[in-house]
Amino acid sequence: MKRFLHLMHDMREIIWFWILFAELFIGLVHTEAQHTVQGLILDSTGKGLHNATVLFMSKDTLAGATVTNNKGAFILRELPSGDYTLVCSMLGYKQVERKTSVSANLLLPAIYLEENPVTLQDVTVQADRSRIVQTTAGSNTFFISEPMKSKARSIFEALQEVPLLSVDIANRSIKTLDGKDPLILINGVKRDDVLLALDPENIEAVEVIENPSARYLGEEGGAKVVNLRMKRSVQTAQTVNLFSTQTLNGIFGYYQGAYGMEKEKTSLFINMHYWYNHRIKSDVEDHTSTGTFVRDLSGYRQTGGHSFYVGGNGDWVLSGTDYVSYGFSLITNPSNTHTQEEGMAMEKGVQAPLKVKYKSKSTYLTGNYNLFYRHTYASDRYLEMTGIFGHHKSGPEGWRTEKSELYTYWNSIDMDNVKQYAKAEVNYDFPVGDRFAMSVGSNTYYQHINLKDSEVNFPYSESREYLYVNLKNKHQKRLGYMFSVGLDLVFRNAGHVKKNYTTILPSLSLSYKTHEQGSFQLNLKRIRNSPNITVLNPRVTTTDSLHVNYGNPYLKPSISNTCELSYSLNLKSLFLTPRMGFTYNQDNVIPVGEMDGAIYRSTYTNGDHSRFVNTGLTIGIRLGQIGNINVTPYWQKVTYNESMSFNGKSWGINTNVYLSYRKVYFNGYMYYTQYGYTRTSRYSYSPMIDMIFAWNLPKGWTLSVGLRDNVKSSKNWLYDGNYTAFNRSYTKDWSWTPMLGFSYNFRSKSQLRQREKRYKNGSDSDNFNIIVK
Repeated sequence: MKRFLHLMHDMREIIWFWILFAELFIGLVHTEAQHTVQGLILDSTGKGLHNATVLFMSKDTLAGATVTNNKGAFILRELPSGDYTLVCSMLGYKQVERKTSVSANLLLPAIYLEENPVTLQDVTVQADRSRIVQTTAGSNTFFISEPMKSKARSIFEALQEVPLLSVDIANRSIKTLDGKDPLILINGVKRDDVLLALDPENIEAVEVIENPSARYLGEEGGAKVVNLRMKRSVQTAQTVNLFSTQTLNGIFGYYQGAYGMEKEKTSLFINMHYWYNHRIKSDVEDHTSTGTFVRDLSGYRQTGGHSFYVGGNGDWVLSGTDYVSYGFSLITNPSNTHTQEEGMAMEKGVQAPLKVKYKSKSTYLTGNYNLFYRHTYASDRYLEMTGIFGHHKSGPEGWRTEKSELYTYWNSIDMDNVKQYAKAEVNYDFPVGDRFAMSVGSNTYYQHINLKDSEVNFPYSESREYLYVNLKNKHQKRLGYMFSVGLDLVFRNAGHVKKNYTTILPSLSLSYKTHEQGSFQLNLKRIRNSPNITVLNPRVTTTDSLHVNYGNPYLKPSISNTCELSYSLNLKSLFLTPRMGFTYNQDNVIPVGEMDGAIYRSTYTNGDHSRFVNTGLTIGIRLGQIGNINVTPYWQKVTYNESMSFNGKSWGINTNVYLSYRKVYFNGYMYYTQYGYTRTSRYSYSPMIDMIFAWNLPKGWTLSVGLRDNVKSSKNWLYDGNYTAFNRSYTKDWSWTPMLGFSYNFRSKSQLRQREKRYKNGSDSDNFNIIVK
């Protein structure tokens, strides 16, 4: 009852949002009568045409669209009363247009299409499929417009049209609206290192799965999934993509190159990138108070580092039933930090000057290797198996000195860490009658870590066995649903402290289509979050004289129970998704501490639960040939059962702007969250902003100039009993830094000639046109 009252208190602060949405909804949803129209599309012999396009045009507006099933039948529900032009088309057939009036449920007479293998030089108007959004339980599927697919020179540019994604062209990144990295699949398969080499014209659809099935609630931790449905090139195709961006002051640079070769049944992609940060200088200030000791410092911090990455991926269609993909990646990233501060120290009313220096550096090497196999049986049955092996080696080290008339202090850390892991996945999909689809599978994971320093080794090993089953309805007309459940088993040995955990992870998704343009979605899921090695390591990991931090090997996994309700409204030039979510976190891993004289000793515990309430609105504005704008403002609050040092409230906004005119385009990106919280701390960062103007030059070259404001400021507060700490960092080198870059995209001419030939012959399945006579 107490938790319910807390929730009601939090809900009052977001009722205003739903009142505004209700007013907006009443104004946007059509109030006139809605009707169902059915019909048949047949060829000259009377055989039903599968995947024929049926459009209902009201003047120049697309009022409704659908495609025929394998019998040539179509049905379009909730079409408002009015006069329409019915446009029926299919590649290889002559288009048919008919005038029709809809005032009640209507069964149209059969429509026959005549063969027309060659399209003459008529005026062609591309139908904008980006206005069509397919909603199913837990996911939304979007279509990229034909103009964008034809002019985009990278997959990142094309995905600007998906309103549920935040795509940053300058940084080659794809994120979901919560700022997290999604799990990206290519035709349902995890394939790293291929995005840069993918041809935007081969995109068939983009599926954003916000509530994945239990298959992804184990090792992936419930990450959202983006599935790119891509066509394969029939003819041999080669792609080369080069990308570079560089700050004019020379402190940052990023360079990337990719090569791809694809045939009808095989492909190979190689990707390399290198970035560096050089002598980035930040102004820093620190204030610490322990009740009996006060320390005030200010100075500077200088950081630097670089990273080199190489990865490869390929696949092989062995036969009509067997498919294999493989991949590897290697990455190294050495970095260093040097900080120097001066100020005052005060103990029992006595002050003295204080000088502090500390340095740290880190090197690591990570490798990952994977192999995937799929066998397809008859009747939508297929078996998938994945094997993954990886290794990681790191060597963090650092030291700190503090000198004052009151005291002197020195401490250092020097570690050598090695990790190896292996993973095996098995998944089997099969139909259950005509109405349901089911999948069952397992995810087996093992990792061994050895943390070593000059004092003692800390061995850590963990085995996980995850079993799941998933059920969904295949024909989701109005109501779609998906239910899955996973059994998660964790066997851990942390420094010879053995613990076993068993968790049941259910997931439920419901979608209800209110009309052709709108639908509700309800998503519920439970996720296990295992503590990482940093918080499990019982040794001291800090060098500060006033703050001693160490991990806790007895920590158990925390559990997140999430419920999210959203509504999607897809209009002609507007996509709206208001949403509200509630999460109850059990057994949170939280920092706790106590004073030991003038020293604050902190560790971690599972001793608290918390509630997280959030609400937001995604607005996608389509500007036709000009571009699109996606904006997501949100509000959130976190509350712990025990007392908090701060109120837990925050807001943020995420924005993507893409504007284009002929050969010039503009891409603007901003991600900002006001505050983040733990039970005893609060932190904030300045917005991450990128703006880039690009000019598409001849022969695949693109020149870009831009400005970047790259999280130039950060603040951190910690209040726990008598211990208070505040630190601030300001990096003037990141403040509105001018950028200059270029990219080069090459696609084999034989591929382009084949594509043009297929378009002219009407033989490309992605050529979705209306022919205007």
